[in-house]
Amino acid sequence: MLRGVVSALIMVSVAPFLTDPRILMAVTALVLFGVWWPFFVGAVLALRRGRADLNTLVAVGTHAAFAYSAWLTLRPGGPAGAHVYYVTCAMIVVLVALGRWLEARARGRAGDALERLAHLEPETAWLLDAEGESETVPLARVLSGDRLRVKPGGRVPVDC
Repeated sequence: MLRGVVSALIMVSVAPFLTDPRILMAVTALVLFGVWWPFFVGAVLALRRGRADLNTLVAVGTHAAFAYSAWLTLRPGGPAGAHVYYVTCAMIVVLVALGRWLEARARGRAGDALERLAHLEPETAWLLDAEGESETVPLARVLSGDRLRVKPGGRVPVDC
């Protein structure tokens, strides 16, 4: 109950501040020109190659929405009754940037896991000869079609 009352009081006192289009324009401009810049550079590079990609979509879409909203805010008479898209611009840029960061983090972890997996490979293998006797040889000497022995609890030295 108390939490609901506090939330309502906060919203009533903060809401006018967050709905002023000039303040929203300033905050969104900071977000766009801080976080949005790599999208713009990527879009320019993609367009030089004659292609369009996600960078182009994000850069053009958010820039168009911001420019339209800024025009509404700065025109004589102000944005009275008009819909501005500052919050949408900022959210799109931040969410796509967050997604890229999460993707890069996941790729880094996958690369680390593959590296750890590569270190599990033993340096030698038990090669079986025609009589069934085994001899320890370096992995470089193992060829396709060779028969190998894997002892209990041992690591498989080659990929099947």
